[in-house]
Amino acid sequence: MRLYGVLLVLLVILMGCSQQTSKEKTGEKTGTTKTGNKRKQKGVNQKKLDEKPVDDEINDNDDGEEGDIKDNTTGEEGNSGDGGGKARYAVLEKKVKELREKHERAKNKFKEAGHPFPNEEERSRLFPDSQPNIHGYSRATRAFLAKQYSFFNIVKLMRQQDSDRYPDFMDDIYAGLEYDASLLAEVDKIITKLNHEGQSSEPKWFYLLFLNRICEVGEYNRKVLYEYLSDATLAKLKSGNEADIEKANKLLGEFMKKKADLLGLIKTQIKAVENKEKRSDFFMNLIRPRLEAMRDVYDDLEESSENIKNFVRS
Repeated sequence: MRLYGVLLVLLVILMGCSQQTSKEKTGEKTGTTKTGNKRKQKGVNQKKLDEKPVDDEINDNDDGEEGDIKDNTTGEEGNSGDGGGKARYAVLEKKVKELREKHERAKNKFKEAGHPFPNEEERSRLFPDSQPNIHGYSRATRAFLAKQYSFFNIVKLMRQQDSDRYPDFMDDIYAGLEYDASLLAEVDKIITKLNHEGQSSEPKWFYLLFLNRICEVGEYNRKVLYEYLSDATLAKLKSGNEADIEKANKLLGEFMKKKADLLGLIKTQIKAVENKEKRSDFFMNLIRPRLEAMRDVYDDLEESSENIKNFVRS
């Protein structure tokens, strides 16, 4: 009986051990399966990564090198001497052409408005060699010629003071005031107030200190745009170095600035005296002080014109 009891206890113990062993084996199998699944999933992910397109890979793994090349380009082609020179030359050529076109438009408009430029035949008719000076004309003749000529007082003064340079001088006077007929009419009116009460030197000084300077504004402008920066000069600059093109651009800009400064001052001086009455001190007290004020500005323009001439001829 006791033996039966012992056997029963041993049987219970063996059954307990068997169940524990079974659980451990089952757990071992389950753990192996989970690890296998993880490895399988990792293999699938690696396969997908390996199959990803090259472009996507560049985008996903961009280290910025390609972007840096584009965004921080050194611009070797755009900033090279040749590229930069071409751009600067294009600016210079455009500027010169625009200034020439502006000049020609103003001149043509002036002519179309009935302000003629005297040719050789007309000059001979207006100022015959046998005629010592314009004052020898009869009043009727002067009135007739004044109708023929828009600014006859300017013409008379020009003929008296500097006949050798006429009519180019006349055209430069018109150009000096940019073919502005209203301004020329005011200058023409001022001349009639000179030479009053025996002040015979007034017309000469007015010519030298005022009319002549207006003329030289036109002359400098003509020479800069058509002579110093002629088409031949521009072609030479185009095939030259970038530094010369840049300097030409700078000199032209300076010249146009100084021309505008002087022209503005001339216009101011005209407006200041246009409505003043004729009087014996008209020139000395009303005009000359204003002319002195323009001297430095005029000298600056003359120097600027010389700088361009010396540059293109060097």
